[in-house]
Amino acid sequence: MLATAFGVWWPTFGSFVPAEDIWRDREFAKYNALQAFATWMSIVLVYVGCSLLYPALFDSGLEAILDMIIVYQVIPFFPFDGMDGARVLRYSRILYAIGVVLSIPAIIVF
Repeated sequence: MLATAFGVWWPTFGSFVPAEDIWRDREFAKYNALQAFATWMSIVLVYVGCSLLYPALFDSGLEAILDMIIVYQVIPFFPFDGMDGARVLRYSRILYAIGVVLSIPAIIVF
């Protein structure tokens, strides 16, 4: 509902898709990790935004759901190796470290 109402997922869909009439996997694969990082950071932004803007909704159960999603994103090994964090780690350790540094404090502080 939040994604539809506020358009918080805008950077994740389409911004890293190659401008080709016919998609080729080898051309799209290099953008896969950037899309995964954008998705992961969008979830963190939704988490922080909801905690600040809608504290009653956040405390009524949304916090637990988003906590689980963000923690699953941070774990880069089996059984979560298909999540965004693992794809980002395979692409760049620095980008993964940035994601972890932004995700863990967001959970602790908010």
